[in-house]
Amino acid sequence: MKKFFIFIIIMLILPVCAMAQTDRDYIRKGNRMMRDSNFVEAEKYYLKAVERNSNNVEAVYNLGNAYLLQQKGKEAFEQFEKASKMTDNKTKLAKIYHNMGVVLQCVRNLNQAAEMYKKALRCDPNDNEARYNYILCKKQTKNQKKDDEKKEQKKQQQQQQKQEEKKEEKKQQQQEPQKSSMTKQNAKQMLNAVMQDEKNVQNKLQQRVQSNRRSLEKNW
Repeated sequence: MKKFFIFIIIMLILPVCAMAQTDRDYIRKGNRMMRDSNFVEAEKYYLKAVERNSNNVEAVYNLGNAYLLQQKGKEAFEQFEKASKMTDNKTKLAKIYHNMGVVLQCVRNLNQAAEMYKKALRCDPNDNEARYNYILCKKQTKNQKKDDEKKEQKKQQQQQQKQEEKKEEKKQQQQEPQKSSMTKQNAKQMLNAVMQDEKNVQNKLQQRVQSNRRSLEKNW
């Protein structure tokens, strides 16, 4: 089966103006932790950088990446959204919107994810990863729509089948008293027929007895 992959952009250092040294120190330490795949420690350093300067877009964006790589989608999206309001730089916004799209795509919010990739491409038309993820998103949306249609069709068929079963059951219930009534009537008819046959037999026996008696009387 063909596998698809979502490209995640981990841009550890966004080009920004010179910040306070303490912010930069924490960001550098966080970046080292990210390179070592120690995302928990990286998160701690980025949080310290944000505490020092909440307007540090690099710290906020990288904190979002640390959350994303720990599969903390909600927290990651909040940081990316915050970072998107902190800059007008199209290069930075392209990366931010891209990763917002990744978070949304991971939770199967495909329509909004596609919109984020579209925003990223408006900021950077050369972002091939965003273009790939956008196409993949549209394909997944189409497949999801087909799956939903199949589920709805199956649901309707099941409901129709239940209705037909109820109709058939009701029909059988209505026919049962008639069958019962016919059975009683047939039994009565059969009983009358048997009684009539027995009566005929008795009459014949009686006639034979009388005939035999007359024959004996003649012989005497």
